[in-house]
Amino acid sequence: MSRGGRGGGFGGRGGGRAGGGSNMPPMGLSFQELGTLDKTPSKLYPEPPTIPRMERPDDREIRYASYQLMYLQEQKTSPYWPAIEQRKQGDLPRFSDRYRPEAQDLPSLKSINLQKEVFPKGLWDSFMEGETKREEQKAKKKARRKINWDSMLDMGEGAGPLSGFLTN
Repeated sequence: MSRGGRGGGFGGRGGGRAGGGSNMPPMGLSFQELGTLDKTPSKLYPEPPTIPRMERPDDREIRYASYQLMYLQEQKTSPYWPAIEQRKQGDLPRFSDRYRPEAQDLPSLKSINLQKEVFPKGLWDSFMEGETKREEQKAKKKARRKINWDSMLDMGEGAGPLSGFLTN
């Protein structure tokens, strides 16, 4: 029955059998040197610095802070505030989701009256190119979705690949 691991049952490596060194004071000092050392306890932490006490904000500062908070709230509820969290399609709705504001689709910035003069030329060109490309892609997708089935039937009545399948 082994106790204490390696060392013959005296607690870990080395065995706990201290030779003559166990009576020696720490750091190589003698008992006489330890007796002459200062015995007053040292401070554990430095004194905290004296910090001036803040005064209550005046009416002007309170008004400015409220304007800042109102502006931030307006920005957060605008459709252009970047959304950090995207929900997965298979997520179950949580109870707290009912208090979350509804996600808004981003309207195209071309529909907003922007002043071209206040934007740098490179930024305006690159952004508006991207907007026109996005609008063109949306139009292509919409055109692909709209299929005129009547015209397909008309095409099938004549000679063509569908003419054998269509019967009157």
